[in-house]
Amino acid sequence: SDPELAQAILGNDLNKLQNIMRGRHQQRSNLRRQQEEELALLNADPFDIEAQKELKLQF
Repeated sequence: SDPELAQAILGNDLNKLQNIMRGRHQQRSNLRRQQEEELALLNADPFDIEAQKELKLQF
């Protein structure tokens, strides 16, 4: 259920639809980048206690 997306589609508002899709793509990209950074931190030194604590706090 996504009223904002439905309204953009049903209202034939292409600009709004594009903005919604761009925003969601940006959110997914940011999340993916953050996950990759966290994984890189973990892989850099799996015995780094501070890195492990930071990862646990984020999940």
